Amino acid sequence: MNTVFDPAMLFISEAEWADPQKRDAFLLHLLDHLRWIDYLRCTAIYWTDELEQWLWDSPKSPPWRQDRDWRLQIVPTIYKLFASLIVRIADMPSITSCSVAPDMIPVKARESTYEAFKHLMHLLVHRAERVHLCAGIANRLEPSGRYCFACSCKPASMSLAPLNTPEDWLRAVDWVSILWPHGTTQADHQQLRHAIEIAAGWRPSQQRLPFHSAYAFTPRFVAAAAEERTLRVELISSIAKRLRMTQNEAGHDGALKDKAVEGNAGVRRFRVSLSARIHYEYPGEASILFTDYYPPGKHDAGI
Repeated sequence: MNTVFDPAMLFISEAEWADPQKRDAFLLHLLDHLRWIDYLRCTAIYWTDELEQWLWDSPKSPPWRQDRDWRLQIVPTIYKLFASLIVRIADMPSITSCSVAPDMIPVKARESTYEAFKHLMHLLVHRAERVHLCAGIANRLEPSGRYCFACSCKPASMSLAPLNTPEDWLRAVDWVSILWPHGTTQADHQQLRHAIEIAAGWRPSQQRLPFHSAYAFTPRFVAAAAEERTLRVELISSIAKRLRMTQNEAGHDGALKDKAVEGNAGVRRFRVSLSARIHYEYPGEASILFTDYYPPGKHDAGI
């Protein structure tokens, strides 16, 4: 399912841009949405030539494009992320604007961007295509709120619960399944890392991971994880929890019960569930290598 952006995601008035608090909130909201979409790679952003003209070619382009100091910092980042995520939909002259309820608050002095946006939404209503809607800060609704888009040319409408915050992506999509490995390639290793980092509470605006140790996986660990179907959340959550702890803390944790594997020097294990275990080693100082995953029903050496 693809995505549409409320124009307030990309456009901001000069007055709000001049307010440092509102400017920073706008940029964080936009960039974190783009980072989540880029990170999860589960959707594309629908876009039209009409909206493109307002964004890049209009005299009323956003202040972040007109402000020289900010332009040098922000434009390359936004362009790199945004341009790689959009899918263009051809404008259709026969498609006019549609209605939306409740009303969305247009960006001051850029009201025409909402006409372009409603042209796009009319086309999607016409196609009966479901989409995600990322709402700008001014157009966020209560958790149960929905926007209804309707057209007069046919008895059709679309009701959408907006993504009010970047973290709403974690409820809007099945991110665990999206990121789960399917094999043992480097991409599969990286996908599993992404899932663990999200489970640990990492977010795109953060620069550092909340872990005590660097970590890696053996190919057989990733292969075994790829076969897991029912304990995926428990598996990544237990790894995330272990990485946030020292060995001593993990050993005293009632859920992990981290301890050495008897008869296997240098190998330790902790619980994923009552019957699933993970084995790991220390290949170097302050680093962990997850070597084996034993799902329920598979013999865990050392028990």
